[in-house]
Amino acid sequence: MNRRTILGLFGVAAASLHSGSVRADGVRRNVAVASPAGWDAAAKPRQTNAFPDLKRLGPAREVRSVEHSPGAYRLAMADGASAVFLEAGLGFKIDSSDIGPREGMPVLLPAGRAGDRALVFFASPVDMLRFIKTTAA
Repeated sequence: MNRRTILGLFGVAAASLHSGSVRADGVRRNVAVASPAGWDAAAKPRQTNAFPDLKRLGPAREVRSVEHSPGAYRLAMADGASAVFLEAGLGFKIDSSDIGPREGMPVLLPAGRAGDRALVFFASPVDMLRFIKTTAA
């Protein structure tokens, strides 16, 4: 090894030690960490991005029904509108926290930049099972 290679390796090693946001395996670790149920509020990490209170989004975001047919989902909204998403464009999440949706009132949030992807948040797995209905092609 020549002197330049050794100095280069030393510089890379020093930079990686200085950077506290990347682990040795290259995965970033500065993400929100879920806390165990027994922790008090002061011990929980603070959210950096304010997530909306899903109970207060209004009828334009409240989902009344989800129908699945091969290749697509059709959603009926509380304000009377409807939306169709390809199977790959619609995701399902559960948020049982205090800012999650009410039981029986899932909500739709945009998830993509082009408006072709979205997430439906449910209050519980049971709520999800009750809402998603399958129709024949």
